[in-house]
Amino acid sequence: MDQVLVAQQADGLRSSAIAAGDEARFEGPVVRLRSDPDEAGTLIFVWGPRGDLLAATDASSAALFAPAARAALAGAAGSRQVVVPGSHGSATFLVASEPVATPDFSGVIQAARSLAPIRAAEGRLAVLLLIAGGAGVVLAAFASWFLAGRALGPVQHAFRREREFVADASHELRTPLSVVDAGLQILDRHPDQTIAAHAATLAAMRSQLRRMTGLLSALLTLAGSGSPSGMAGDAEVDLDALARATVAAFEPLASEHQAVLRTGRTEGGTVRADAERLGQALGILVHNALTHGGPSVAVEVGAWREGRTAVLEVRDDGPGIAAADRQRVIERFSRGDPARSSHGGSGLGLAICRAIAEAHGGRLVLGPASSDPARTGLAARIEVPLRRGSAAEQAGA
Repeated sequence: MDQVLVAQQADGLRSSAIAAGDEARFEGPVVRLRSDPDEAGTLIFVWGPRGDLLAATDASSAALFAPAARAALAGAAGSRQVVVPGSHGSATFLVASEPVATPDFSGVIQAARSLAPIRAAEGRLAVLLLIAGGAGVVLAAFASWFLAGRALGPVQHAFRREREFVADASHELRTPLSVVDAGLQILDRHPDQTIAAHAATLAAMRSQLRRMTGLLSALLTLAGSGSPSGMAGDAEVDLDALARATVAAFEPLASEHQAVLRTGRTEGGTVRADAERLGQALGILVHNALTHGGPSVAVEVGAWREGRTAVLEVRDDGPGIAAADRQRVIERFSRGDPARSSHGGSGLGLAICRAIAEAHGGRLVLGPASSDPARTGLAARIEVPLRRGSAAEQAGA
């Protein structure tokens, strides 16, 4: 950049030297110039054919520019830099020497200008570039940190959730394994006793083994939720028939809890989905309502459409779930308040329901069973969007 600016300055000086020659008055040995430098501080010198100074705008410094004049007289015209000492340090001037040959005059006309303004401008530009470069580095670092954080955030969250899941699963398996281990130790200490003598111990062991079997089945279901194709089928599923079949399957459990279980609204039609998985999710919701809804709870299972969404709903008049806890209880190994968790369970049921709903492109929604704040109850909905090609989607087209 310095060379470009100096070259531009040299071109300007040559033009100034030529212009000064055009404006000068040559009266024999006398040459008259403008008395003052121009606004750019350009100094003009006129040298005779033998290198003698004939005129100058500043004669006090002319001797410093004489070597450049003699070189021009010798045929080496052009521009060069000259260092001029001063009371506040030396200054560098750029001088352009142009030979002149007319009927009235023969010699060299010089134009000189300080390079201090160029050096000052370059210094200011360097400072600005340094500031801009530093700001750019800081901005780039911040942008990299921000983008890396956004990119790694989901990965870190998934890794944290996976560690929590493993820790929770280990904790849930520890209790039944401890019961089985304790039972085996009791049997080992009394090898001479009959099985009938340890009926209570064996019953407890069988209960815990069933619990572990259910827990492992739930864990396998959740593990399959990592692949959308593992939980979402592509068959026509009659939601009304699914609701009625689920009610029929849970009639014995409803009788055991002295609950009222009935089919409600059935206007769901069909969707393209996995019938087994949707049935599993609906069964979990019905089981939760019957086991956690309290004595003589009334449970209603329904299916219908809302626009381009199919809805499967299980509604009960039990104690319900506080609004602040509804999202939390869907998480893995989470349980509700003691009123709804006295019957045990793995705490994976609602997490499985959500995984199945999301695998079908839908969602699990927990809400109040009634808009009346004085009434209790829970409405658990599985919402599944209608896929193109399903009978329900074509019927609503």
